[in-house]
Amino acid sequence: MLAVDRLSHRLDHEENKLRLELMNLMIDHGQPLQETDLCRFPELASFDLERSYPALIDKQMLVSDAGKILFVYPVSALPTRHRVRLADGRGLHAMCAIDAMGAAYTFRQDVSIRSSCSECAEPIELAIRDGDLAALQPADGRILHVDLNRVSDWSENC
Repeated sequence: MLAVDRLSHRLDHEENKLRLELMNLMIDHGQPLQETDLCRFPELASFDLERSYPALIDKQMLVSDAGKILFVYPVSALPTRHRVRLADGRGLHAMCAIDAMGAAYTFRQDVSIRSSCSECAEPIELAIRDGDLAALQPADGRILHVDLNRVSDWSENC
């Protein structure tokens, strides 16, 4: 069985908590976050942003450009073809199809996903309930995946 290192193992406790808070803020606001605004969010008041924020960038968990946070792995502030609906009703764009499925584990809740095949653009819909694949359309859908333990920048393989 192929096992991929968990992303959370790359981060210390505070970095993991900050990553989750940033993802939630990005989802709740529905757009890129401004780096200059981070100190204004009460949810982030307890964090040492001067230490933990750069660590997320160094560990390839966060991508910013021109002062805007565009990606907090696996959530994209920019539209993608991988749309995830969380059981709590919120929606997000995932960076790739595998990340969309992983949202069930990242956010610890059921998810519904609408995407499309990267080869033929055929619509794909699936649901993960209680950690298991509960629905898939087309029913004969398949996933092609690579061994991510061999690379450090997973985005190169989505």
